Amino acid sequence: MNLIFRLCKNFIKILIISNCKSIKNLKLSIDEDKSNLKNGKLFNINAECNDLIYKNLCINYINIFCNSIDFELQLNKRKFNIRKDFYISCITKFNEEFLLRNLQNKEFEEIKISMCSRLIRRNNLKSILFKNNNILLIGYDKEIECDLEISNNNIIFKSKESKVFNLPIDQNIKMEKIFIKDKYLYVYFNSIVKSI
Repeated sequence: MNLIFRLCKNFIKILIISNCKSIKNLKLSIDEDKSNLKNGKLFNINAECNDLIYKNLCINYINIFCNSIDFELQLNKRKFNIRKDFYISCITKFNEEFLLRNLQNKEFEEIKISMCSRLIRRNNLKSILFKNNNILLIGYDKEIECDLEISNNNIIFKSKESKVFNLPIDQNIKMEKIFIKDKYLYVYFNSIVKSI
């Protein structure tokens, strides 16, 4: 692995780490054979890590894939600049504890209140369980089982009692699929990353 390629890889790691409040076990791979360092192109970038906090969102696991990144490396200034926007595809996993922690976070308080008032009547969410590939919202006096689906870039919670809660998603994120498997909520999405 040549020095320039290692520097590029380290700059990408720093870029990822600097956007997270905490992160564990970051693994990064870049296709060195296809990348063209002279023309400022990296290809087949793949990053994965565990237990990260990104913009106050707790995530058990994330895998991020990017086809290519156009960059400019200024060694004398120790700068790595992204020349143009690029797209990423992501797979995230949340367990019951992390999902509840996110909903109990002050930043997401409004979402929790709205969801609870719509589905379990009051703002009294006590716990979350994954049951029969559905999500079980447990309040202090009521529990409700919901299917999850994606529609018009919203995550839809549909209760067995025909109650519905729409969770709108940032327009820069395109939701692909959502499902529960092996005690984890999986969310697949694509997003644009703006150049720096």
